[in-house]
Amino acid sequence: MSEKPYEAMLHYTEPVLRKSAFMLWRRHAALGTALWVGLSTLTLPLMWLTQEEPRNMWIMAGASVVGLVLSRLVYVLCYRALVGYSREQGSFSMQVRLEEASLFFQGGMASSTLPWVWVKELLKTREIWLLLLANKGQVFVFPLADIPLEVQVFLEARLRAAGAKVKAL
Repeated sequence: MSEKPYEAMLHYTEPVLRKSAFMLWRRHAALGTALWVGLSTLTLPLMWLTQEEPRNMWIMAGASVVGLVLSRLVYVLCYRALVGYSREQGSFSMQVRLEEASLFFQGGMASSTLPWVWVKELLKTREIWLLLLANKGQVFVFPLADIPLEVQVFLEARLRAAGAKVKAL
């Protein structure tokens, strides 16, 4: 058990949130490659139809375009959700405290304490970590530039102990 909690001040800028939106898009658009499997599933029967009737090629092209547009729409929604608040507030920061039993966040007028088991997944890159909560759509962004290495090690260890999936992107 640690004697004192780990604390850090997280600073959010538009580039950090833009990268976070891209990470979320990669995770949601891929969904275990479900998007690409779905597009293939649509495309194969349509290719069969085009053998019999060449005019059906437009149907196949349209279905593929719709799939790609939907994929891009997921990115736009992730981006707007993360960056929209940043544009309203300008650059903002949040205090985070990591304890043995929970995470504590405080920023602006809001604060929250969450037990570790509420975090279901940790998505990691060299610059940013995303904590995905059990409640779909809730994400905490950890810019690693603001977090010392020992805090990163503690955070990952607590998440693994609580049963969270850890994925490197």
